[in-house]
Amino acid sequence: MVTLAEVEGHPIGIEGEVTGVHADRNLPPYEVTLDNGSMQITATAEDLERIDLHMFKVGTRVRLTQDFAGFLWDQNIAWEKDNPEQHCDPVSYPAGTTGTIAFDHPTIAENYLIEIDDDPNALAVGSSTLERIRGRTRVIEEPDGNTQICQLFDFHDAVRLRKDVTFEDGSTRNAGSGGMIDALDLHRPAAEVMRECWRTGKYGVTFFDGAEQYHAELPWRLLQLDSDLYRRAL
Repeated sequence: MVTLAEVEGHPIGIEGEVTGVHADRNLPPYEVTLDNGSMQITATAEDLERIDLHMFKVGTRVRLTQDFAGFLWDQNIAWEKDNPEQHCDPVSYPAGTTGTIAFDHPTIAENYLIEIDDDPNALAVGSSTLERIRGRTRVIEEPDGNTQICQLFDFHDAVRLRKDVTFEDGSTRNAGSGGMIDALDLHRPAAEVMRECWRTGKYGVTFFDGAEQYHAELPWRLLQLDSDLYRRAL
């Protein structure tokens, strides 16, 4: 299931599984366990929508299930074409590359434009080469008609660094280092802290080095869900 409204401080688009039904009429009827397994929420039928793993919409997080080989055309959009004009540059992306649906392509049925994570290019690909992955987004339509998509993380999400990062104390953590989204402000409820993170795009992250912990605040673009690296069982 995916939420259609903000529920108990969690953003629209959070995914989970219905794991119980409340008999108490004073409570929302459905108990939903979030995909990261760390939290449960209660929701009404109007708050939820069943996910079709093979249907996508703007803001859906996706992964390539096949290698992509094509050519770069105008506006940094790569197309799969057999006979490109000579001015087009060849590009390729391996299966497992992750991104976000930017918009349905208006001229070709079952094709989508994918904004690739941490990459200037977008890919025009067919739905048959995509699979849905975890992840929530905020889609912002700008006055010039462009779309800005910001990835959202939730409390206790397992994340990894996209790039090497040097912190204020001079310590460094390499790309791929794992951590956890955490509420570093212990004087406020976690739901309140997370709403501020979604607004600002900066997240508290706890890294673990054996028994020691290191806390840092990082922008969303430096982070990816740990689950991005693993194929989803359909």
